[in-house]
Amino acid sequence: MTDTHAQRDSVAPTALVEARSHTSVGVSRGNVRTPGERLGSALVYAPGSGAYVRDGFIYAAVVGREQVETPTQEANLTTADQRSATRRLPLVSVVSAGKSPAVLPTIGCFVLAQVTKISQRRVDCSILAVDGHTLAEPFRGFIRSQDIRETDVDSVDVLECFKPGDVVRAKVISVGDGRCYVLSTAAAELGVLFAQGRDGGQLQPVTCKLMRCDVTGRLHRRKVAAPVLLS
Repeated sequence: MTDTHAQRDSVAPTALVEARSHTSVGVSRGNVRTPGERLGSALVYAPGSGAYVRDGFIYAAVVGREQVETPTQEANLTTADQRSATRRLPLVSVVSAGKSPAVLPTIGCFVLAQVTKISQRRVDCSILAVDGHTLAEPFRGFIRSQDIRETDVDSVDVLECFKPGDVVRAKVISVGDGRCYVLSTAAAELGVLFAQGRDGGQLQPVTCKLMRCDVTGRLHRRKVAAPVLLS
């Protein structure tokens, strides 16, 4: 059984890859990324700030907007290092857009949170972003077992819905004691967005209850968030 006291930093490594110093042109793709989300192949991109490499792929290490920087053509390419393909790869970064210490979760808002601990009755979380605004400091929140799904509430197995380290999309439904927010994932578009398997592979959604490890192919149970379609 997964250790229910695993720390919330199980997705993002402690050391982030720093941005390269060569001259480049930045292009923001505008996509909001969360820790553990795959950004692309390390053969196609080089990792910048807020990103890291694992097993040949680049992943987001923070909540923020994805930015791709294309190196400019330098006039004096005289050394082997300057001609190297790695140096000329586009640089992909995740930039935290204006951390907002003044933003507070309110009832009805949507948050991104990372699971820190689970039990049979609740899921403890660290709230990282509120309505798209990255927080300077995380808030505490939790999801009660009865607030995980819309249906089959009495038969929900919390341990089959979430694991420590999962990044979830949730809705604030109440404010608990000590500024600890009560969250809900009882909607199709709410639930696990990003997760890792026991072997370190990224889990991809298969159904509303299953995710598949992209390394082993093994299926893992989760309360999966359905994609949000933008018009």
